[in-house]
Amino acid sequence: MFEDVERQLELAIKEQEATVELFAEERKCHDQEVENLKRKLTEASSTIQDLMEQLNAARNCCKR
Repeated sequence: MFEDVERQLELAIKEQEATVELFAEERKCHDQEVENLKRKLTEASSTIQDLMEQLNAARNCCKR
């Protein structure tokens, strides 16, 4: 009887550890994806700013 309870406890602990590892890995992947998307957003914002500056320069050139 005691061995059964001990085995169940060990199994529960292993399952808990596996679940914690799974969540940690998922969190790591999520954090990496967030950083990747932030970088892409920064690059896109920079590209938009550059294009707006080029557009404004072209408009000012044509007005003269």
